[in-house]
Amino acid sequence: MLAIDNHFDSFYFDSCDLDDPRIDGAKMAVPAQNLGITAGHPLYRSQPSGSPLYLSKCSLVFTGVRRSCRTIGLYANAEGKAFAGHQTITDGPFEPSAGPQRSYVIGGVTRSPFGFAEWEIEAASFRLEIPEGSTLITLDNQVVQSF
Repeated sequence: MLAIDNHFDSFYFDSCDLDDPRIDGAKMAVPAQNLGITAGHPLYRSQPSGSPLYLSKCSLVFTGVRRSCRTIGLYANAEGKAFAGHQTITDGPFEPSAGPQRSYVIGGVTRSPFGFAEWEIEAASFRLEIPEGSTLITLDNQVVQSF
C-alpha cells in the first residue's frame, strides 16, 4: 500500500464513487473508486489536455475526525438522471479529538443510498491510501501507473 499525506486540494471528485465510511475511534476511511488526481499532486503526470488522471481504487483517510455529515441527492432511477429528494447522514460517534481542525469537502456517487453526495468532514489531517492492484489511468483508459 502507498500512503500520501496532504495534497487534498489536488483531487477532482465529479467522477468519484464513494462507499460507506469505516470508523475507528477518531479515524475515518472512505473507500473510493475513480478519484481524479490533478496538477499539484505528486502522482499527477502532465496530460496534453490538462485533464485529471483517475485512481481505480483508494481510501480517503481522515484522522482526528470531529464531524462527518453527508447530504445525498437521491437518484430517482438507475441511470442517475433525475433526483427524488435528499437524505442527510451524520456519521459517528467519534472519539474526542483536540487540536486544530480543517474542513474537507468531498463528493461523488454513493451506492447506498444511491445518489450524489456532498460530504463535509472536520478533521485534523488527511491521507490518501492506495492499495496494491490499483491503477492510475488517463481519461481514455490508458494506464499511467500500477501500484
